[in-house]
Amino acid sequence: MANVADSLLEDLAFSTDSLEVLQQCGIQLYELLTYSLEDFKNSLQQSSVEWNYGKIFGHIDDWRKRNKSQILQALSAGKETDSTANNNRNCEEVSQGSEYLSEERLLSITDGEIIPKNHACDSGDFLSNTEVATAEFTTKKNYAHQILRAIPCLLPACSSLNGRKIISAVEEVTRNHGGKVANKIGNLKQKKRKSEVQEREHLKLSGVVPTIDNSPLDPETTEAVNWLALNQEPWSIVLDKWTLSFLGRLPLLKSEKLLFKLFSIWPHYKSSHGYQLVDIDYKLLNVRSLNEIQKLNSITAAITTFIAKKAIDPSAVKLLKYLTDCSVNQDTRLCALLLALNTVLPPIIVSSKFKPKICTAQEDTIIFVSSHEQLIPQLQSVYASYVNRKLPISPKFVAVGVDLETLTGRFFVYHPGFCFELSSAARAIDVLIKTTHLFGLSYPKLSKLVWQFIGCFVYGIDHQESYASVNRLSTFLKQIENTSVNHV
Repeated sequence: MANVADSLLEDLAFSTDSLEVLQQCGIQLYELLTYSLEDFKNSLQQSSVEWNYGKIFGHIDDWRKRNKSQILQALSAGKETDSTANNNRNCEEVSQGSEYLSEERLLSITDGEIIPKNHACDSGDFLSNTEVATAEFTTKKNYAHQILRAIPCLLPACSSLNGRKIISAVEEVTRNHGGKVANKIGNLKQKKRKSEVQEREHLKLSGVVPTIDNSPLDPETTEAVNWLALNQEPWSIVLDKWTLSFLGRLPLLKSEKLLFKLFSIWPHYKSSHGYQLVDIDYKLLNVRSLNEIQKLNSITAAITTFIAKKAIDPSAVKLLKYLTDCSVNQDTRLCALLLALNTVLPPIIVSSKFKPKICTAQEDTIIFVSSHEQLIPQLQSVYASYVNRKLPISPKFVAVGVDLETLTGRFFVYHPGFCFELSSAARAIDVLIKTTHLFGLSYPKLSKLVWQFIGCFVYGIDHQESYASVNRLSTFLKQIENTSVNHV
């Protein structure tokens, strides 16, 4: 039977190296005689190379048809003929010699095929004295390179035959043809890690965030942390101890995932005066603290001018009357400003099935409640809609009153973890921005651009996301500021 096997393998016209690579993939003589196209795919996929399975199977199928009688004879003897193929194994190191492709082979190559570097074109079957390009392979090279070396005529490729230029397949196999999504995810993660490292270094150099190491807290900080762990009043002492204990809770800040743990260890935030603690932490976390409320009031007129020029939504007309009427109090004016900003900072697409309208975004910007007693039921309804749309839970700006005309002067910043009552609309805006930043929360999704603009332009908080409408308004305000400075 050895003679039959030798005869079949000789007619197959695969080189010794080719048979060796096939054997490494589990394909010996018996498999060559019996495997289907799908079987070849399953065996050759382990090589991590994109094979031209149709060409491989077509060559083998023609070989089978030419040798029907001999194949039947070999199959009747079982798989014993596999030993004949095994005798062709060489040493692990791949030969340094070059093989070549015939002119006929080159002319038959279709667009998109690869020809390895160590093959050339001339007359003859697999050997030639004319070399177009050569390449050396060693045992240290990737196994995929060995396959390219051993079975050149069976691999898909990318070649240019004009001018006898042949592109190396070695460069081609280093690509991950099927991993575009994985590569994109990997690149985004790497970019994020790099950005986080750069941000930490920047904060350390600028002194924005105190640098803490693994060493124990100093005695004064430890004493303050321990006192606050046991006491939530008197409030005057809580305020004093709060500043001293800042380093003890710093690792839990700016992370929504750690919010439950933060509130469990530091329940003082939930006090009706917890916004005072937010002020302290925000100031310690941001050394470059500005008089944000004053800045917001100072740019109201310039924003009004921008809205008057750019707004198209019909609601802007009525809201501009509140912004330009000198008899309107400051609370009403700021609430009108928040609503009007939605006309030039329109809501973004929330999902593929939901694109909020400007009126929907305005309802999300300020939650009007007829009375304090209606606050909890109405907010529960709002958050229920957030849950249904799979939106993140965010702090809400709440005004007691049916609309701008009926404001009572009571304002709240509400979140399931806390509820603060504030004395003015400006202070409520201030606390909402600070709590969102301090606790790592999200801005209200439907009116996100309005709050992001205030956080970025007024409070100087950096945001990874950038929006054209926010940038246009910010640029306009900066131009007005520069003009005012030049005139002075």
